[in-house]
Amino acid sequence: MLVRAEIQHSRHRRRSGFGLATGHPRSDGPIRALATAKWPARPANHIVSEAIPVFFIARNRDCFWVARAADARTGGIFLTKRSALLFAKRNSQPLGCATIFLAERFELDIRNQGNRFADPLSAIKRALADLVPKALQKLLATSARARADMRRNRTAIEKDLLQGHARHTTKNDDDLPMMG
Repeated sequence: MLVRAEIQHSRHRRRSGFGLATGHPRSDGPIRALATAKWPARPANHIVSEAIPVFFIARNRDCFWVARAADARTGGIFLTKRSALLFAKRNSQPLGCATIFLAERFELDIRNQGNRFADPLSAIKRALADLVPKALQKLLATSARARADMRRNRTAIEKDLLQGHARHTTKNDDDLPMMG
């Protein structure tokens, strides 16, 4: 799991890259079916002081942003990364917090205190994902039928107008020879 931490404070901001925390390569590939990772534990005290609140920021299976406190007291789902960061900052006022970005997909395991439209949008997105393949198949079938009709019409034109002496190779009817 690739981890990047940002220490946010009202006066300064410091970034530190932890590199590969678990030795696993970063995975930006397709999401595993219903497999979500377990939220990591709070970093050790020598990495982030116990006095600094820690928020994990990640994406969920619907590609929305999830912000969750390391102690699981607060968290939310957001449409944008910026909203997730603002949520973490707002919930750690006035001192600021450490934000740790996680490369794996995580689902919020506590009550959503973020965007109230995220849950309905997730349901709509999943419903559309089920419909899109069917609609795409229907579109491809319609397109295939249209191409077959076009070939049939072209063959009829070649047979009737050109009497088998030539083949019509363009889509423009003006290119057909004038028959006298």
